[in-house]
Amino acid sequence: MHPPDLATQSSIACPLKPINGPRGKVCQEDPTDTLTEPCNANLKTVTLPPPLVLSRVSTSRDDYDNRAPPFPRASTASERHASPSLFRLRPDPVRLTHTHFTHLFGAIDRVTVRPAPRMNSKPPIDPTQLWEIHGKYYDLDPFLNKHPGGRRFLEHSRGLDCTALFESIHIHDKIPKASLRKFYVADKVDYAPEFDWDADGFYMTVKSRVREFLSEEAKRQGLSGRSLRRAHHGTRGFVFRLAMLWVLWAAVSVGAVAYGQWSCALLWGPLVFALGGYGHEAMHAGVFESVRANRWLAWLTLDSNGLSSYVFTATHVPLHHIYTNVEGLDPDIEVHYPLTRERENQKRHGFHALQQFYSWVVYFFTMPVLYVVDIVAVLSGVWFGPWGKLQRPYSSEMAVFFLCKVGAVATWYVLPYLIHPWPTALLLNLAMIGGAGLAVQTTFALSHQNELAMNLDHRHSKHPRDWGAQQLETTVDFQHGHWLPVTIFGGLGFQIEHHLFPTISYSRLGQIAPIVKRTCEEFGVPYFYYQTAAEAVVAHYRFLHRMGQPPAQPAIALRQPKSNAAQAGPLARARSGAVTRKRVQQSNRFRA
Repeated sequence: MHPPDLATQSSIACPLKPINGPRGKVCQEDPTDTLTEPCNANLKTVTLPPPLVLSRVSTSRDDYDNRAPPFPRASTASERHASPSLFRLRPDPVRLTHTHFTHLFGAIDRVTVRPAPRMNSKPPIDPTQLWEIHGKYYDLDPFLNKHPGGRRFLEHSRGLDCTALFESIHIHDKIPKASLRKFYVADKVDYAPEFDWDADGFYMTVKSRVREFLSEEAKRQGLSGRSLRRAHHGTRGFVFRLAMLWVLWAAVSVGAVAYGQWSCALLWGPLVFALGGYGHEAMHAGVFESVRANRWLAWLTLDSNGLSSYVFTATHVPLHHIYTNVEGLDPDIEVHYPLTRERENQKRHGFHALQQFYSWVVYFFTMPVLYVVDIVAVLSGVWFGPWGKLQRPYSSEMAVFFLCKVGAVATWYVLPYLIHPWPTALLLNLAMIGGAGLAVQTTFALSHQNELAMNLDHRHSKHPRDWGAQQLETTVDFQHGHWLPVTIFGGLGFQIEHHLFPTISYSRLGQIAPIVKRTCEEFGVPYFYYQTAAEAVVAHYRFLHRMGQPPAQPAIALRQPKSNAAQAGPLARARSGAVTRKRVQQSNRFRA
C-alpha cells in the first residue's frame, strides 16, 4: 500500500476506534490523548493546529526508522508499510484540515488537503452597484452621506456611466477628482468612451473659461476658499424675487380657489411655472448651497402643486441632461409618441396631420397626466416605459410623496367644487391646471422640439464625440435680457448654458452666455437662439406641422446616356454618382 497523494486527498483518519473517557472521547491507543472532534464511521479524525503546514518529502526506510523526535516511531509493520514517507513542517500553500500530530503516522486511511486562501484575491465586481467615471469603477457607498449635493444624486446614478454628469456638475473639479482616488475599485475592461474629454476640446475649454470667470467674480466679492467654489448659486436678488413670487402665488391661489376670481385663475398657471423654474433649479442644487434648503424649495414649488420632485430628479437629471434628444434614451422626447410624432423614423398615423393643432389641447392636461404617472412610477419603479428606472424611495420620501399628492388633489381639484357650483369649479380648474400644463409643456418644447434642435436638415457635426457640442446641437435658447421674462419662463431661455452647467443658477447664466457664444465661434459649434419667445412658439408649430405631414417622395435620378457620360469630365461623373447614391439612400430611408 502506497502513501496517499497530498495534492488530491483531504482529511486524515485512522481506523482506531475512539472510546469515551472522563474528558470526552479519547484515542484507543493513547487514553491520555483527548480527541477534539468525534470520530466518524469508526475513524479517528485528527486535526493539525492552523499554523502548521505540512509537506511530504520522500525518504528511505532507514531514514524513517531512525527518525528523531518529535516524529513518532511506527509500532507495527503494517503502520510502517502504510506510512513510508516523512512529513516535515515548512511554509506551503497546502494545509491539512485535522490535528493530533502524534497520530499522524498511524494507520492512515485517506489524506485530503485544500489550498490556502489567497490573501490578495479580490471579490468579483458588480458594475450595477458601482459608479463609472472615465472608464474606472468607484464604490461611493461610504461617501453617500458626505456628498455635498446629497446622497440621492449619487443613488440615482448608481450603475450608470457618470462621466458626463461628473464633468458637467463639478465646475471646480480639482477636489472632487482627487477625492475619487480613495474610492477606486477597478478599471473597466475594454473601455470605449462614448465621448472625448480632451483638455483642448470644446467642452473642456468652455468649462475652463467659465470656471475662471466665476472665480474672478467671486474674488471681486471678497470670497475665497470654499465660498469661492460655491459662488455659482443664486444671488441675493434672485432669492428675494423667489420670496416675492411665492407670496404672490399664495395670494393668487386664495383669490382663485376661495373667491373664484378669474384674473387670479388665469395668473395661477404662469406663476406656478415660474415657481417651478426655481424648483427645477433646486433639483440641480443651483439655488442654495444647502442640500436641505434645496429639498424644501422643491417641495414648496413642485410637490405642493402636484408634481413629484423625486420622480423628476430621477429621470430628468441622469437621462435628459446627458442624452438630450437621443432616441431611446431621452424620456422627455420619447413619452410624447404616439400622440405626437417628433422623429422621422416614427410611424406616421393619419391623425398626425393635425398634430400642430391638437397638441396645444393635449398640453392642457399635462399636470393631471404627470400626477398619475408619478404615482405609477413610484409604485412600479419605472417611469414611462424602459427609459427611467427609479430606486425605491425611503419611508420618509414615500410619506412626503403621498402627503403632497393628497394635499394637491384636495386643494386644486376638490376644494373648488366644495366652494363653487360645479360649472364654475370646472372652468376654474381648466384655467388654473390647464394654464399651468400649457406653460410647462410649451416652454420645454421651445428648447428641444423644433427643426433646429431635432436636426431635421441633417447637419454634419464637426465635433461628434464632444459631449458639449452635442448639447448645443440639440438645444435652443430664446428671450435673453430682462430678469422678468427670464423668471416667467423659469430660466429656460438659457437652456444651452443650463445644459452645459446645470448647477449654475440661471441668475448667473446671462453672464456666462457671451463666453459660450465666443467659444462656439472659435470651434465652429452652432449656437441656436430665437430673439423672442413668440418666435420660438412659431418654430415649434412649424416643427409639429412638418412632422405630421407624409414624407416627400424623393426625386428619381435619371440615368445619363452613356455617350454623354463618357464625354463628361471625371469631376462631373463623380458628382452625378454622389447625387444618385444620396437619392437612393434617401429613398431607402423613406421606405423604412
